[in-house]
Amino acid sequence: MNPGAVHVGEGVVIRRGCFLRAHRGPGLRIRIGDGSSLNERCRISAAEEVTIGRHVMVAAEVFIVDHDHVFDHPDLPPALVREVRSRPVRIDDGCWLGFRSIVLKGVRVGRRSVVGAGAVVTRDVPPESLAVGVPARVVARRDPRSGKWVKVAGGRDGPGDGVSPGRLDKAGPGR
Repeated sequence: MNPGAVHVGEGVVIRRGCFLRAHRGPGLRIRIGDGSSLNERCRISAAEEVTIGRHVMVAAEVFIVDHDHVFDHPDLPPALVREVRSRPVRIDDGCWLGFRSIVLKGVRVGRRSVVGAGAVVTRDVPPESLAVGVPARVVARRDPRSGKWVKVAGGRDGPGDGVSPGRLDKAGPGR
């Protein structure tokens, strides 16, 4: 690991088997905010920057990566190309990333959003949204007036109308 490239805030819990990889280069590559938790076998790989906000829950076996490998070199096979393309990843405060979800380069997951188990996040998730599937898409948003999760147009597999935040927090999305 790149010494000095990882910042872990106060009260952060990192469970057994987590792997944090900060590629070589100057500056901070991985930032984990106060009160966040990384559960078993999470993997974070940063060539540029991965920022995890405060009080974020990252379930087991989640993968967060801010880069991918160049595979379209005109002369070399992909196994011989060491170049990567990167864009920062940001997980805002209060998010929950479900079991085995994947967050790819250039993505921002907005404040208090939930990413369902097994989802592959390829584009931004707005604040207070529930995103599920491959590729992930928003199926519900928290209504600011009622605090309840409400399906979005074209959404499916979300918790639906009338699910209170307390019940969602206890039961989990879609349960």
